[in-house]
Amino acid sequence: MHEEALEVLPALLARLDIRAPVLVGHSDGASIALIYAAHHPVQAVVAIAPHVFVEDICIREIERAKIAYEETDLRDRMARHHRDPDAAFFGWNDVWLDPAFPDWDITDEVTHITCPLLLIQGERDQYGTMAQLDAIEQRARGPVRRLHLDCQHSPPTERPGETVAAIAEFMHSLEIRILEEPFDTPTSAALVADYVAEIRAMYPEWTPNVPPRMTARDVEPPDGRWLVAYRHGQPVGCAGLKRIDDETAEVKRIYVAREARGAGMARALLSRLEVIARDVGYRAIRLDTGAKQQASVALFSSSGYASISDYNGNPVAAYWFEKRLA
Repeated sequence: MHEEALEVLPALLARLDIRAPVLVGHSDGASIALIYAAHHPVQAVVAIAPHVFVEDICIREIERAKIAYEETDLRDRMARHHRDPDAAFFGWNDVWLDPAFPDWDITDEVTHITCPLLLIQGERDQYGTMAQLDAIEQRARGPVRRLHLDCQHSPPTERPGETVAAIAEFMHSLEIRILEEPFDTPTSAALVADYVAEIRAMYPEWTPNVPPRMTARDVEPPDGRWLVAYRHGQPVGCAGLKRIDDETAEVKRIYVAREARGAGMARALLSRLEVIARDVGYRAIRLDTGAKQQASVALFSSSGYASISDYNGNPVAAYWFEKRLA
């Protein structure tokens, strides 16, 4: 599954020019989606009947599946959908029944996932228990939703209406568009004014002219960018990328309106800036924040940013962070 998550899927998404996707996976596909999300920016993951470690119940059921394949019409039914049903079946079955496979465990990977998650599990799933969802929820760093359905291993086919409705509601809650826009627009001006008012309320000594300053030119392509986030068509957030040197950029003016907080908006803005920074060719990205912004400190720390020394002389900053991109 690591090969599919870290080699096959990235190559496919690159070929399709899809960045920061929403991934939906079932069973092993859900595990692949989770592994991918631990290493790449994604908007969200819907994990249906995911596996993050091996349970005895799973091994027993896979042993039964092998018997069914060899002794019933299961092979004929699979042949309707697979050119080589033997390769499809045993490529899955042999791996899970390998004597070493019970040691397979991706719970450490889950600790690196920061995007919103929707976890869907059948209450009578014959391949896994709610312990799978518990392990994910306990370790993931982003918001987690759970849905338990009265079914076995395949909620999409056994409870399609409820599964689709839950995914649609989840996607609606993520209805976020992040666009690259010029800095000098009325929309951006209003967001920046709200940002300035909030920062000045926390740090009365601060003004936009306190070094290090940011100008409209700083966030213009090709070296910089300015992003505006929209939810349900309304502008609710912004963030900028400013060049420091050929290898390093800085995140500036990251802001989310109060009514839009708690939905992963700031994390989505940060992830998009990281993608842009990589594309430009930067090898590291930096940012700072103040002592009264502990939510920001938690966001940056959980997104892979390491604490560094003061790099910009910001008089109201108390924390400085850097994330290596290459």
